Amino acid sequence: MSTPGPVALIPWGDVMEDYLEPLGLEFADFARMTGGALYGYVEALAAAGQSSMVICLSTRFERPVSHVHVPSGVRVMGIPMTSLYRRLHGRGGSQAGGASGGPGAGRAGPALLKSSWRTAAPYLQTPLVELARLLRKERCSAVMCQEYEYARFDALVALGRFIGIPVFGYFQGGAPRRSALEPAVRPMAMRLAAGVVVAPASEAERVQTRYRVRRIARIPNPLGTSDLVPADRTEARARYGIPQDHFVIAWHGRVYMELKGLDVLLDAWRAVAGAGAGQPVHLLLVGTGPDAAALRARLAGYPATEVTWIAAHVMDRAEICAMLSAADVYVLSSRREGFPMAPLEAMYCGVPVVATDVSGIREILPDGEQSGGIVVPIGDVDAMADALARLLTDPPLRATMARAARARAEDGFSPAGIGEQLVSLLQSRSTAP
Repeated sequence: MSTPGPVALIPWGDVMEDYLEPLGLEFADFARMTGGALYGYVEALAAAGQSSMVICLSTRFERPVSHVHVPSGVRVMGIPMTSLYRRLHGRGGSQAGGASGGPGAGRAGPALLKSSWRTAAPYLQTPLVELARLLRKERCSAVMCQEYEYARFDALVALGRFIGIPVFGYFQGGAPRRSALEPAVRPMAMRLAAGVVVAPASEAERVQTRYRVRRIARIPNPLGTSDLVPADRTEARARYGIPQDHFVIAWHGRVYMELKGLDVLLDAWRAVAGAGAGQPVHLLLVGTGPDAAALRARLAGYPATEVTWIAAHVMDRAEICAMLSAADVYVLSSRREGFPMAPLEAMYCGVPVVATDVSGIREILPDGEQSGGIVVPIGDVDAMADALARLLTDPPLRATMARAARARAEDGFSPAGIGEQLVSLLQSRSTAP
């Protein structure tokens, strides 16, 4: 029996620079990253015996480039946008899909031309001819597109139908529509796709209601664990200069103040620290992003004995795991998410979680404390502070939830288990419908 060809994994967004530039990273850095939903899929598919490759679209390349993702050994391809898009867009970098760029952007131009560009731009950038050539050359057995609420998904479904390769979409967090064509095109693409992978019940219901799609697989994002090695707490705190006797609250991710609810986290931390519970409360932050300056301003004046901020995008998840291991509790303070992987990484490190009730959290923590976490309303500083204070003052509860968190992460999101579900789905749609 022949082995199926690799599954082509195509990341979210319009171009890779949308993700990389705010973090100060290059494409080569992306090929060294670990963790995240995309590389979790790579690990899960490999665990089930299915090979894969990653294909990214970039504004920086004139011709395709290839890297080997060192942790997994999969190929990471970067291919240029279409020449038409590059010529009309008039820039070398990304611009969030060109929704606000295009011919005449920044100068006087016919309103009709600008409007037409904004409508067509998301559909002009995907190099379908180059993609078809690459998919055939690599003998790819399927395409999995991260996010189905992007114009690229529509284009890939059409391409897949044309060349006979099934195309699946999977949910990461969604995106607002930016083209007037999408309301007309998206329902058709969703129905013609081989299927969509959705974990949150609320999103699955939305997709069914909006698109009348029935080929929905309720499979959670896999937690890649090959490089997650929890560290000894005492050693971790010594390594990062965190006082041993402090109650440590941790957070990591991209620094977006409003989206990630960092304002809520900071207010809750200060409320707990000021309550005088008899133990100093330390805040550990890991990450950077567009709002790094705003976060720095909010933290100005707090001494190093109260805050540790590692203001960098840490690509080594073994190091991330060591940092998380220094914490007593992890906080997901976001106002919006799709299916967040950050709390799962903390849970795997044996850290209980306080999380806002965003998309995906009810699937991660279906039984609340018994799953290793406390769920609080979005944007509610008092509720978050109360949950943190409860864990601060109840070490036995903290220890029980820590064990539950680790068990939940291991049992519910292992690459092997989810990989089997993904491969079963792919095999059930081995040809385009």
